[in-house]
Amino acid sequence: MAGLASQVNSGFYGNEAQRLQRGEHDVRVKIRYTKEERSSLEDMESMRIRTPKGVEVPLKSVAYIEFKPGFSTIRRTNGKRSVTVTGFVNTKITNANEIFEDMGRGFLITMKEKFPDLLIIQQGDKKRSRESMSSLKVGFPIALMGIFTIVATMFRSYLQPFIIMTTIPFGIIGAVLGHMAMGYSLSMMSLFGMVALTGVVVNDAIVLIERINENFARQIPFFEAILRGGGAAKLKNPDGTCIQTI
Repeated sequence: MAGLASQVNSGFYGNEAQRLQRGEHDVRVKIRYTKEERSSLEDMESMRIRTPKGVEVPLKSVAYIEFKPGFSTIRRTNGKRSVTVTGFVNTKITNANEIFEDMGRGFLITMKEKFPDLLIIQQGDKKRSRESMSSLKVGFPIALMGIFTIVATMFRSYLQPFIIMTTIPFGIIGAVLGHMAMGYSLSMMSLFGMVALTGVVVNDAIVLIERINENFARQIPFFEAILRGGGAAKLKNPDGTCIQTI
């Protein structure tokens, strides 16, 4: 194909044979068909192509000619010709991740089989998702270590921070089940929301453990201290009447 394109281009556009210096000007000498031989499309169809063996054959005998719109601009990325395909996602129906997953199971596989040298690069929401996920993979463990360090310092214990952090998976499970119940698909905003939920869950767990520790300090039995820490407490007057339920 490259040989055919080169010979057609040389015949009609011209191939530079040499350059001549005429004073201050550089004159380029090109070889091509005469004006009469390149004035119509029929001339191109009747032109002859030299094969690798040196034999000249008609162009139509070695190529199928089809007329169609060409590219107004050819873009290249890292030296390779590139085509950008864009689209807008209706977030009420689906998201970019689901679209790419569906394409990856069918359309993209077919394209790769048909064009083995095809390189597919996913940009847009998919690129931002990859960047966000890579940052979460690094930042989330660091955040967990930070939470553990702060809570261990507050409670002066290594066991209680573990108990508090066991609540984090339950919050994430609840968020996933909530998406399923409401019919929403997980997105990057969902992941960021889960990260924020982690802080809320840890904060509530700290309040619960602190209340249980106060009950232990008042010499309340183990199971009763836990029940009182998670249940309602009634403030009463000296005469026994209830003031407030907390």
